[in-house]
Amino acid sequence: MARAQSVLGYSLLAQHRLAEAEAELRASYSDIVRGFGLEARDSVRARRWIERLYGEIGKPNEGRSFLGGVAASVAANQGPRNIL
Repeated sequence: MARAQSVLGYSLLAQHRLAEAEAELRASYSDIVRGFGLEARDSVRARRWIERLYGEIGKPNEGRSFLGGVAASVAANQGPRNIL
């Protein structure tokens, strides 16, 4: 589900529907990272999309802050869990 939500967020980003893209990408990223880990292919792809989004919005620091918060949360909760 999180993968599909992330792809939807990317599709919205590609259409420059930034507010909608932000909601989808943020909601899905945490689940993807918790499920697969920070370095999994899906996590890396979703992270790049979020970085692109916040670059286009003109708030790269906000994007880095969000991504760092998710990383810290995953680390504090013993890392990823297998959701397959």
